[in-house]
Amino acid sequence: MDLRIAEVGRQFRENFGEGPEEPKILVREGMVVEEVIHEVDAGAYDLLVLGHHITEHGDLHQDLTERMIFWCPIPVLVVQPRKVGARAEV
Repeated sequence: MDLRIAEVGRQFRENFGEGPEEPKILVREGMVVEEVIHEVDAGAYDLLVLGHHITEHGDLHQDLTERMIFWCPIPVLVVQPRKVGARAEV
């Protein structure tokens, strides 16, 4: 297993392992959107939560996020960094 994945798993369990169930971590390879939608279809999930960030090279993840929002059969919550929301014009 990739050491980065193992470290993320350790941190996840450390932060969220206090719940009623042991956290389950799935590692998949393939096209991101298709793999996420496949897992959502296969599991009994109520909500998909996505973290969205903008890189120094621009918003490279927007297309992935939009496709997951439109293709996902369950509600999707997109969480963006505070600095992104603070820049928005009202």
